[in-house]
Amino acid sequence: MIDPVVWQRLQHVWAARHLCTHNDGLVDAKYVMKVPASTAQIGQRLTITEATVRQAIADADSLCRALGDLTRP
Repeated sequence: MIDPVVWQRLQHVWAARHLCTHNDGLVDAKYVMKVPASTAQIGQRLTITEATVRQAIADADSLCRALGDLTRP
């Protein structure tokens, strides 16, 4: 099982990844809906910090471990 806080952070990271990949890093209404706590404004370029990336890596590791635990007896 993965912590709900970790899962929420992963969803926010995925939304940010989507912006960078499909919207040149510019915040859109879809991002604001998915990450309502964000202070970013529509049309603003999303800033991603090193700390955010490091947290995303740790959270992804937690997810991978949780998935791995599901496949072990």
